[in-house]
Amino acid sequence: MKKKELGYVLTVSVVLSLLVNVFFGRALSARISTLPLLNRWKILSPQAPIVINTREEVRVSDTTDVPKIISAARPKLSGVFVVSAGKTSQVGAAVNLTSDGTFLTVKKALEGQKTENLYIKLDDGTTSKIVSMVLDPATNLVLLKTELRNVPTAALGASRNLSAGDRIFFLAPTEWDFSPSFQNAFVSQRQQSDAGTVYNSDLPRRSFAASSAGALVPGQAVINLNGEVVGVWDGSSLVSSDVIQDFSSGYFSNNSSLSRPAYGFTYRNISSLEAKLGNLQIGAMVVKVNSSSAAQKAGLKEGDIITAINDTALAEDKPLENYLQKYRAGDKVKFSVVRDGGKIDINIAVGELK
Repeated sequence: MKKKELGYVLTVSVVLSLLVNVFFGRALSARISTLPLLNRWKILSPQAPIVINTREEVRVSDTTDVPKIISAARPKLSGVFVVSAGKTSQVGAAVNLTSDGTFLTVKKALEGQKTENLYIKLDDGTTSKIVSMVLDPATNLVLLKTELRNVPTAALGASRNLSAGDRIFFLAPTEWDFSPSFQNAFVSQRQQSDAGTVYNSDLPRRSFAASSAGALVPGQAVINLNGEVVGVWDGSSLVSSDVIQDFSSGYFSNNSSLSRPAYGFTYRNISSLEAKLGNLQIGAMVVKVNSSSAAQKAGLKEGDIITAINDTALAEDKPLENYLQKYRAGDKVKFSVVRDGGKIDINIAVGELK
């Protein structure tokens, strides 16, 4: 090869290398740094992986005492098993919710199974038949009741406090040797109410996003650095601990019975920026009102902007979803609404979600 041609090749190679580094360097570094094998061998320590998403970029710490966290959390999680035709198999995982034998799992883990064939297995190997189940139609969370007592219980953390880059762990028991199925992960998007996202008034779905390296078990718990449960995997997405807390506290405070409110509309949140640019009020804009719903009967219409509920003003950090689940079937709730520039109050007689 002539010197002139060699010079051209070297020049092009340098330019291409620079372009790749500028446009793809960060993404490639983040992808490589989060490979399970490299993290397990700590090849990249003390460098910490970078979590990149469309919102923010955060460098996270990898100096946590993982074995200690896992060891403390392990006794507070259980397996859900089915016995059929003389064979025992694991169908999901559960969080130990109360010391008197109540466990939390998800609908996906129990699909196609009969209650009389289901068992809970604790970390120490103790098993107990599941005597009853309560399904939450709003979240697909399920409470399992057994006759166990003195069960070690998991603490629920505040999922709303998680930020992108925070280290978390997916943890669940397995049927083979009953050691936890452990996956290291990082929060990729924090829990928030995004302007533009359409929400269902009847379905509380506050959650955060995280990536996992492998398959997850329905009901598998997400643990934070304090060893607290901040979410569970429902088979397709994460249900946050804030939603779990609302569900469980509502159930136990209502004499162990479940009643979910039904309003019958969808909405999206209006941010302060959108309100300023569009000369709107901060609140929730109604996207659709379901026919024959409580909202339609009360007179709520598409395009209405809900600015307050029972005289509590909405804000970016106080979205509508924070208040909807506080009411029960039969309650009358006042919605302060802006319609065509005027302000009106609409009183909705809350229905019951089936």
